[in-house]
Amino acid sequence: MNRAAAALLFFSGATGLVYEVAWSKVLADVLGNSGQAHAIVLASFMGGLALGAWLLGGLADRVRRPLLIYAAIEGAVGAYALAFPQVQQGLEALFLSVAPAFSESWRALPKLVVAACALAPPAIAMGGTMPAMIRHVLRGGDTVGHSLAQLYAVNSLGAAAGAWLTGTVWLPSLGLAATSQSAGLVNLTLAAASLVVERLFDAVPHPRPVPPTEPTVPARGVTAAIVGLVLSGFTSMLFETGWIRLVTLVVGASTYAFTWIVTAFIFGIALGSFWFSRRAGPPSLAQFGRLQALVALAVSVSLPLYLVAPYLFLRVRVLLAQRVEAFPAYQLVLFGVSLAVMVIPTFFMGAAFPAGARLVARASETAGKRLGLVWAANTVGTVLGALLGGLWLMPSFGLETLFIIGLVLTWLGATVALWASPGSPRRLVPSLVAAVALVLTAASSAGWASLLARLSPFRAALAAMGTLTFSEYVDTRRDAVVQDFVRDDTFATVFVGHERRNPSKRFLLVNGKADASTDSGDLVTQTMLGQLGVLLAPKPVKQVMMVGAGSGVSLAGTLASDAERVDLVEISPAVLEAARRFGDVNHKALEDPRVHVHLDDARTFLLLEPRTYDVIVSEPSNPWVSGISSLFTQEFFEIVDRRLAPDGLLVQWFHTYEMNDELVKLVLRTLRTRFPSVTGWQGGGGDLVLIASRRPFAVDFQQLAARLQAPGVKALLSPLRIEGVEGVLALEQVSTEGLLAWAGAGGLNSDDKNVLEYRAPVAFFADQDASPPDERRRPSRFARLELSRYLELNPLDAAAAARVHFAVSSGQNDDSPLRRSSAAAWMRLAPEDPAPREAYAKVALEQGEADAARAALEPLVGEGDRLLQSRAALADHRKRAAPFRALPPPELLEAVPPPPKSPPALPEMARPPSDARPKP
Repeated sequence: MNRAAAALLFFSGATGLVYEVAWSKVLADVLGNSGQAHAIVLASFMGGLALGAWLLGGLADRVRRPLLIYAAIEGAVGAYALAFPQVQQGLEALFLSVAPAFSESWRALPKLVVAACALAPPAIAMGGTMPAMIRHVLRGGDTVGHSLAQLYAVNSLGAAAGAWLTGTVWLPSLGLAATSQSAGLVNLTLAAASLVVERLFDAVPHPRPVPPTEPTVPARGVTAAIVGLVLSGFTSMLFETGWIRLVTLVVGASTYAFTWIVTAFIFGIALGSFWFSRRAGPPSLAQFGRLQALVALAVSVSLPLYLVAPYLFLRVRVLLAQRVEAFPAYQLVLFGVSLAVMVIPTFFMGAAFPAGARLVARASETAGKRLGLVWAANTVGTVLGALLGGLWLMPSFGLETLFIIGLVLTWLGATVALWASPGSPRRLVPSLVAAVALVLTAASSAGWASLLARLSPFRAALAAMGTLTFSEYVDTRRDAVVQDFVRDDTFATVFVGHERRNPSKRFLLVNGKADASTDSGDLVTQTMLGQLGVLLAPKPVKQVMMVGAGSGVSLAGTLASDAERVDLVEISPAVLEAARRFGDVNHKALEDPRVHVHLDDARTFLLLEPRTYDVIVSEPSNPWVSGISSLFTQEFFEIVDRRLAPDGLLVQWFHTYEMNDELVKLVLRTLRTRFPSVTGWQGGGGDLVLIASRRPFAVDFQQLAARLQAPGVKALLSPLRIEGVEGVLALEQVSTEGLLAWAGAGGLNSDDKNVLEYRAPVAFFADQDASPPDERRRPSRFARLELSRYLELNPLDAAAAARVHFAVSSGQNDDSPLRRSSAAAWMRLAPEDPAPREAYAKVALEQGEADAARAALEPLVGEGDRLLQSRAALADHRKRAAPFRALPPPELLEAVPPPPKSPPALPEMARPPSDARPKP
């Protein structure tokens, strides 16, 4: 094999994967991140490759200098890549002008047209690179069988390198446009280099190609090989779809995880091709059948071992120091997990393709045409596997059955090849062995996928789980969680379960990551996301749009208002099914006739929906999950801005856990490019609710008080102990001025340079915590908040102080600065009531101030340790005192004068009254 040809094909394979990754992301910003859109984009790209191989393969046979065809292909692809930003803009305009004429159920058609127009032309060109290069190498005297495996291996290795560099280096540092255009320059360089190689090649005499001496393969053998290659392409995509889902359940669905999964898949194929290129011997249909049988056998044997992967990943995470500096080592772990799952089956896949291809493309004179046919047949199988596997088989039958279907079809391809090959009946032994392994696997490993969905080690408590044996780890996870629901769809594996010891605590896992629960912190966040916008909006809210269904609790919060219509946009059908399992806490919100469900990507929906909204609630998953960060870019906020009414509000969820200050500031700066007024409100357990508007934000206290009297609102907020105007306003933690000063100047998050997508997984790995400002901590900043303005007009009494205390205590916000000062004010305003003293002591204990707790309780039961031990309600908090950092008791409410009359004492239950005092 010519070394220059190998080098050219290596870089050609690398740029091909650069384009597949980069252009898919570009189109996803327009067509959406839905499974349907991903399948359409992949089918357009792979279909173009198949068509190009078929059309250009014959052309390579008819020209005397096939390397010139290769040069023309590389030059055309490079020029297209340089012009792709302009192509993208034109196609986006085309889609936005055509798609609104189609109903939602038929919008796949304009998506297919746009994807085909964008990807088919360069893909058709790229499909001809391998046939052209094979014809060139054959001019040097090589045989088809010897060259094909080597060139396929080199091309695959280049593709693996391209996938790795694109996902881990180029896109994070250069962005989409620069990455695509850099690859275009590489293609132009390859075009120039191939012209030089062609000129040097012609300057050196070469022997005439030696006619093949291998025995002629009968027609039925060629047919069997083509059938096997189609099935091989189909099943390889089924397995890749399954492996992607499997590995993301183990390591998390970050963009880095996807990069390493694809890299490991192609790398295994390259290894198998290199191994096969070293094997001498004539083309053999039996050999092709045996390799296919080995693929089936390898997958069958590995299926029961997939449950070990979470445990091994957990043990490796224990060994890694969770620091930013260790993230490169962590990426190698991701690659190692992907290789462990896939390397043996993909090794035999990589060997099987050239083994089947050389049966068809065996003659030098027609090698280009026949290789084009082989490539097209295999790629057609790949396209069908991607479409049917992701869009139909996975949602209809689930992850576990998807593997069984792939195994059956792989075994069928092997059996057809072995049956059509000449020889004794012993040739069928590999097929029988694979069949036995398949049956045993299907019978013995049932249920592994649903168990895997609950193991999810990427968020496990390392200190608690890291010392367990494998069986202890599995038993612990199985015994702790009871499965209520599990479903695979195109987008995700969705799991609903509850704690065995506490059945009321249920949670929703999406690809192994908790996205909702009935935990008090999550309930506060979910409810207030739905409530804050409709409570604080300057005008009555009639039209609402919500991004993400979750458990349906946020939807219930919105429906408690007088909204006339709520458009709920959810990308995963299984999440909608899961939300119905939370009917007791979401009040069967999905059955409300005002709710209109749209299975689509939020960006695509907003681009095409002509309606304007009074409130848009955006509650996606965490931005370290692949694809989610596109809902935090400058372009997305521009789309939201166009769909909001003039006085409309955007309610945006974000989080401070598994995040760092710079990334929170990045999101705030990006949000403020379209919404100058942004305030931050306390969620539960590290969640942050951002209220964004175009105009300066001020609360109408009378209007808020009236809205809080609605029965539906009371029913939602009372269990959370958020009541009254003071209770709601106490959740505001930072003003627009405070957020502006803290975020400062700096870069923005954009579709082209999506900083959040590549840095959020690093913060997640390092388990960082962001610390946005909380102006409730400092009297000088407290005056900026709406609660301060309200208290100037409404003198504080014991009931109001209690409402403030219980509101800021909601959702496990243990170090909230208002908790202690509101309890102190409540205790000062109701000195005879034991409830505020107990509340104050509880906070003081949590903040490590046992003496302050003892002093608060002393008038009730005497002094000394006896009083702390006598209160069962405080015992648990005393045990937990150590982890909480001590805070100086804020004096925010201490300076507020008491009302002229003594307030009535609160009942022993210490429940704040639900009355709200509007502005006088």
